[in-house]
Amino acid sequence: MSFLVFNLITKDTKKVTSDWQVCNASTGYHLGVVGWYTGWRRYVYHPSWPQMLDAGCMREIANFAEAETNKRKEQAK
Repeated sequence: MSFLVFNLITKDTKKVTSDWQVCNASTGYHLGVVGWYTGWRRYVYHPSWPQMLDAGCMREIANFAEAETNKRKEQAK
């Protein structure tokens, strides 16, 4: 069961990478953004404010960020 929704933010035509808004699946409440961090060459989660997330939500965000990082690295080849 998914507790989060990842909504693609309209892509800036000047950017190579995408950003996704992370929202609570039941309320639609905005929690943060998954976006590319050049220094680490991967997608990371940018929380909107200090939050409490359980292991399931953190795992869901981590899995999403890792999958998008892998897609981005495959496209760059």
